[in-house]
Amino acid sequence: MLGGIAVEAKYKLSKSTFKKLKEHLIEVRANRGKIIDDFFSEVTKERHEFESLMELYIYEVDRFIQNAEPVESQENTLPFVIMGSEVKVSDKSDSTFKFTVVAPFQSQRESHNIFDVSCLSPVGRALLLKKVGDTVEVEAPGGVFHYEIKSISFP
Repeated sequence: MLGGIAVEAKYKLSKSTFKKLKEHLIEVRANRGKIIDDFFSEVTKERHEFESLMELYIYEVDRFIQNAEPVESQENTLPFVIMGSEVKVSDKSDSTFKFTVVAPFQSQRESHNIFDVSCLSPVGRALLLKKVGDTVEVEAPGGVFHYEIKSISFP
């Protein structure tokens, strides 16, 4: 069990996904302080919450990598949502949406029915580190939304 995320003794990942995941962790560690300082310049409750989320995020991704086994495969699914993940969700009316959770310094796009959401946004924060089958509640300017996570990939 990693924090709140259960991981099998060895989770099989394609070699390319394993490599991208290691590169991702290096990038997040290198940019963590800059992200926090750029987007939370004042010492506030939100800054502390995001710092805690980033620490947990780095810990969980690092532990996952340590417990992953690179294999010859094209499979790119992950057991939980990370930055860069493509997440398919459904709402209470069974409408489906695809989100890509991005770091705040990455450009955001909206195409092919996939919406980029920053990890700083209500949707991005709610999805980070969640797993397939989890239901998240998102409080956003447009109201309160409930999504069930259907699939997670790391393209």
